[in-house]
Amino acid sequence: MLEGSVDFVSNPSPSTEEAAAVRAGADLVETLVSEMITASDAGPAFGLFERGREDQGNMIALGRVLARQVVHRDGPLALASLLEEGCLAFLQRALEIESEGGRGLFEDDLTSAIDELSAKLHR
Repeated sequence: MLEGSVDFVSNPSPSTEEAAAVRAGADLVETLVSEMITASDAGPAFGLFERGREDQGNMIALGRVLARQVVHRDGPLALASLLEEGCLAFLQRALEIESEGGRGLFEDDLTSAIDELSAKLHR
């Protein structure tokens, strides 16, 4: 997903992402977050992470869309700052923007799931 953000920064041309690829990337993120929250070990989540790496086209398409939304709302410096903070920070801000009237890419409860995951990872 971060690769898509970098791709957007290097070429911020108008949207060329296919809706199906963006949707598949969003679905994978939702599944990955859910698995990471409920898993007692990293095995299942790691398998999904690997699936995301193998299917980079969808994650790149999603990353480009989310990066474009962040830049549109917050500006390019905000995107740079989020990318330095990492994937969870980027995703948290993108979800905030989505919930304020984005493209409806994610389920409503994903924001709280991301917060829960962040808390779990920082224990």
